[in-house]
Amino acid sequence: MPTLIQWTDETWNPTTGCNKVSPGCKNCYAEKMHNRLMAMYPKKYKTPFLDGVQTHLHELDKPKRWKQPKRIFVNSMSDLFHEDVEHSFIDLVFGVMMECPHHTFQILTKRPETMLQYLRTRKQWRNGGVLPNVIVGTSAEDQTTYGKRSVAMFMVKNLGWKTMLSCEPLLKPIPYLLIKPGDVLEGVFDWIIAGGESGHKARHINPEAFRNIRDQCKEANVPFFFKQWGAQQPGNELDGVQHLEFPKL
Repeated sequence: MPTLIQWTDETWNPTTGCNKVSPGCKNCYAEKMHNRLMAMYPKKYKTPFLDGVQTHLHELDKPKRWKQPKRIFVNSMSDLFHEDVEHSFIDLVFGVMMECPHHTFQILTKRPETMLQYLRTRKQWRNGGVLPNVIVGTSAEDQTTYGKRSVAMFMVKNLGWKTMLSCEPLLKPIPYLLIKPGDVLEGVFDWIIAGGESGHKARHINPEAFRNIRDQCKEANVPFFFKQWGAQQPGNELDGVQHLEFPKL
């Protein structure tokens, strides 16, 4: 499905539905969209969003029909590594990505420990096998969630996978990414995204929190993408520069 998300070209949702696991999930955009899609596409979105994940075998071949290279966000309406998704189904998703080397696939999860377990235990990946056209990542809305999730991402990176971090919605500053040369997480992320929360219930955050992440990325030479201020709307770009950098996979 074509998307308005600036850092990707298409979304691909072989699963739908999820559950809330941290403060960043409170005003989940996917939950709101899911509720609208239930009326538009009742066959696929017949189950309420918070009832857990539903898998859709008929969606698996969609990337194969896109002949031109695209950046594809995998599961914008769900979490591929939700506890309800069987590893055998994840195998099918990874199989499609393997068959489509002309695309770049972007996977975000709030459950990086589950992703790490999957990559460690499946024989096709546990011995150093990776897909060069896939970038896997996690999201973090504050220092606490970053501290928890970055540990698993460090181990995923050590397996050889390209990794990303989405700080959206950013709810509190993350002053210690620890990604600079000499830090414990140096080199752990190939790409970092930051953005504020939008919508009429959006929570506010000081714009300096975005500048801090940008500056940490600049010092560590990590590509940085500033998506949006969200509800802040301070009236200017990030110090006059919209950073639209993408990693070279």
